[in-house]
Amino acid sequence: LFRSKQWYQRRVAITAGPLDARVPRMLIPVNQLPRGFEQRPKDFSQSLMIASVERWEMTGKFAIGRLLEAIGGDNDDLVHAATRGILCEFDLDDLPFPEDINDEIPDFTITPFDVAERREFDFRNKCVFTIDPATARDLDDACSVEDLGGGVFEVGVHIADVSHFVKPGTEVDTIARNRTTSVYLVQRVIPMLPRRLCEDYCSLNPGIDRFSFSVVWKMNREGEVLERRFGKSLIRSCCKLHYEHAQDMIEEPDREFEPGYLPEIHNGYTARDLSKRIAVLHEIAQNLREKRKKYRLRLCVDTTA
Repeated sequence: LFRSKQWYQRRVAITAGPLDARVPRMLIPVNQLPRGFEQRPKDFSQSLMIASVERWEMTGKFAIGRLLEAIGGDNDDLVHAATRGILCEFDLDDLPFPEDINDEIPDFTITPFDVAERREFDFRNKCVFTIDPATARDLDDACSVEDLGGGVFEVGVHIADVSHFVKPGTEVDTIARNRTTSVYLVQRVIPMLPRRLCEDYCSLNPGIDRFSFSVVWKMNREGEVLERRFGKSLIRSCCKLHYEHAQDMIEEPDREFEPGYLPEIHNGYTARDLSKRIAVLHEIAQNLREKRKKYRLRLCVDTTA
């Protein structure tokens, strides 16, 4: 990826300086340049262009390159040009999903078998909630807190169970593995999964039963883990909180929120129920953070298990 102001003209080729210092400078033949470049090089001073290294002779000072694409950036759409450059530089797949991709995705149904399989981790009547940016559409994680008495709490983290819908070896699985993650750009999102999954079936939207995978700890206010459990679960989020809402609850734990300020709260819970739980999570997080600073704690993964 090059910006043309870093190109220096010669007789039959120009020397191209890459934006990434790890990529060698290269010679690009003049006849591959955009129309008008030779006569008005300054007009392309902010243009982004994509080139590849073709070969590098043993005695050559520069590699020999080939211009692949001039993506603009001057009088063109700057955001579009920058986006195209990012996609190319990081080899991001932004192709549309195949039209028949949804044929691989089963319909959303919760069967008696599903309920029986996840009975130990049925959180549909618990106070489970999500906390995300206001613009988030795919809600893939949620949390819950229950006071068990005696200074002990049950803390749960619930992740959308994509594996319930995406089976190994399917086209959805292959594309998702290649993409690895959803990519958030300034003006668009490149989803890892088809929209039916990331914005519907696997989005932990409030008031709707969803498949998830849960990690549940029993811990005290100091963050000491007394017991842990893992398993496939069912949840029904009671509220889609934004970061701003959670911060308000942390800073003003006794605040009576005016009607309409918070998103709709389901399952019979109230803003006070959410505030109490967020306060507990914040206290535990603060205590864990202090321990990490004091004892220089770090995450260690047991690879012997």
